[in-house]
Amino acid sequence: CDISTSVSMRGLLAPLLGKMALHEDRRLPPVDDLRAELELLFKNHKQGVELGYLEISKKSMAVKKLLGFVKTKARRKEVSTV
Repeated sequence: CDISTSVSMRGLLAPLLGKMALHEDRRLPPVDDLRAELELLFKNHKQGVELGYLEISKKSMAVKKLLGFVKTKARRKEVSTV
């Protein structure tokens, strides 16, 4: 995880971070929920039709890792200006 990856994925991360901010504990979403949302996103945009359960699960884990990275940076007040 790095800042440039987070910035390039901001279109996907911003709504998820917004939903996390609504909860007091700002918990990271479960991988299964992320996998279901990514599967729906890929289906709606006709992307990843050939992706199986394992590939979408890996992408979900990567998104969760990025969410944790951004959460940690924000908590430490190390927010980048990139």
